[in-house]
Amino acid sequence: MPGRRALAIQRLANSQKDDPMLRRVAIVSAFAAALAMPLLGGCGIRGPLTLPKVPPEPAQPTVPDPGLGRADAMPAAQATPASSPAAPTTR
Repeated sequence: MPGRRALAIQRLANSQKDDPMLRRVAIVSAFAAALAMPLLGGCGIRGPLTLPKVPPEPAQPTVPDPGLGRADAMPAAQATPASSPAAPTTR
């Protein structure tokens, strides 16, 4: 004859087996796991791991440097509009 402790554990297991909320949670969990398996199947690396290709070295410029990197270089003159939109207006 089983002891009191074993009998109590068996009664607890039988009472939870028939619990509708626990049953619903188990069904929803099984459905979510079945739905997630194909979605997670595409995760991860497929095939061998390869490094990206190194881009080619930049080509040498065809036009000589105008010298804008020098300390005494002067920027090219730019045409300024007759009236600047940032100029204050007087009334």
